[in-house]
Amino acid sequence: MMSARGVAAVARHTAIETNLLAGDAMKLYLISLAAGVLVGLVYALLGVRSPAPPVVALIGLAGILIGEQFIPWVKDLIDAASYSTITVSAREFERHPPTSPDPSDSANNT
Repeated sequence: MMSARGVAAVARHTAIETNLLAGDAMKLYLISLAAGVLVGLVYALLGVRSPAPPVVALIGLAGILIGEQFIPWVKDLIDAASYSTITVSAREFERHPPTSPDPSDSANNT
């Protein structure tokens, strides 16, 4: 169970991440990666093992991140498909507007 401090930290991190522009977010990730590489080099120079989880756990985390992005991606895909269907339907309507039935035809059919 996450403490109130942990929940606040996650909320703050999410707010910061969503407020960044795409380019700023990329810079943040690259800085984070560079800091991680730097720390890894220091650990290697000192001959200390990293406290990071094994590779299998990191691959699992990558799977979680991919899974998190899957549902929004599918929703965007469905929204784009429905938008294109609506656009095509509107174009067809403009090219071939429906014709109103001839009143004399309905009189002959009864």
